[in-house]
Amino acid sequence: MQKTRKGFSIIPNSVILDVNLSNNAKLLYIYIKSLSENFRTLRNSNLKQKLGISTNTLQNCKAELIKYGYLKIYRRKSANYYFLMGSKANVNKIKSTQNMGG
Repeated sequence: MQKTRKGFSIIPNSVILDVNLSNNAKLLYIYIKSLSENFRTLRNSNLKQKLGISTNTLQNCKAELIKYGYLKIYRRKSANYYFLMGSKANVNKIKSTQNMGG
């Protein structure tokens, strides 16, 4: 019997609604968000396996999240620490785009 994890994750609407992010980038954000901050030091191989994506796709996802201000990555010895940024700037960006008819 497979153990299920209890709990839930709150995903900012700015991430869900951001048209600049691919679905895979959103999936990466959601997966990282589901982890405790103490468990966000991750290897690329683990992320690829958990998300079922290729190395190229993973790198593109990370680049998107960094570019649009959702993610900072800190290099550790054999893995990276993933720090999710607050979404206030992105919410403001989306609101201003919507006000312009976008």
